[in-house]
Amino acid sequence: MVEIRFAREEDFPRLAELERLCFSTPWSELSFADFARHGGMILTAVENGGISGYVTLLFAADEGEIANLATDPGARRKGIASRLLTAAEEQAVSRGGKALFLEVRASNQKAISLYEKNGYQAVGRRKNFYQFPTEDALLYRKDLV
Repeated sequence: MVEIRFAREEDFPRLAELERLCFSTPWSELSFADFARHGGMILTAVENGGISGYVTLLFAADEGEIANLATDPGARRKGIASRLLTAAEEQAVSRGGKALFLEVRASNQKAISLYEKNGYQAVGRRKNFYQFPTEDALLYRKDLV
């Protein structure tokens, strides 16, 4: 069974490890600590005593942004990412959020499929947003109310 909970400081090494597994420009443990210290929210998916995924969120006024969403490659296709998205949306609504935004690599068809399946709609493109390799980002939005 997967439990969604807020990240703790002792989780940051595992989150940084997941970053290295999932992204070409990963956040460090310090990046997670700074993110949390400066108002960012981190939710984790805990399965069998270990963290199998996480989502990071920022809030401003009545909008939120999903900065990162990652699932351990060995734990994919179990609905963990969808559960994290739902938890992020619930947190946004509880803070008066009306919409959530996110960026995704234009070539990341699995993530695009996940977001669209969960009600996110493409609303823009950011040229050369990502590095290593350089690639456009697609901007997605989901209205929460």
